[in-house]
Amino acid sequence: MNTELTDRQLLDKELAAYTAAGWRIVSQTDSGFQAAAPKKLNPVGMAVFVITPGVLSLIALLIAPAWGVLLGIVTVLGFALVVADYAVKKPTLTYVTADGLRVRTTAPKQRRNQVDEWKAILADDEKKSKAA
Repeated sequence: MNTELTDRQLLDKELAAYTAAGWRIVSQTDSGFQAAAPKKLNPVGMAVFVITPGVLSLIALLIAPAWGVLLGIVTVLGFALVVADYAVKKPTLTYVTADGLRVRTTAPKQRRNQVDEWKAILADDEKKSKAA
């Protein structure tokens, strides 16, 4: 009995995994599909340009209100910069085919078998060198 999945079953399984991970399916054919990764805000930009000036602004408002207002303006500008960076990011696209999935799923097994063979050869060589 043949337990190998058909191309469509393999693609459907992978498609479900991609959509569960948040990817958006752009196009789909019988032999594959194209998916776009979700865009994300830059966490470093948020920390440097929004969170840090925001916290400093709150602290400065207690000590020197003029500096607090200035840092508040910097925080708003930093947020605008982070949002602009998010807006201009191009989505990461990938094209997945059934043939590519078959190679990807069988290759680790083949590599594992090769590694096992190499370990056996090295073990044999070590035994021979110890015996000599």
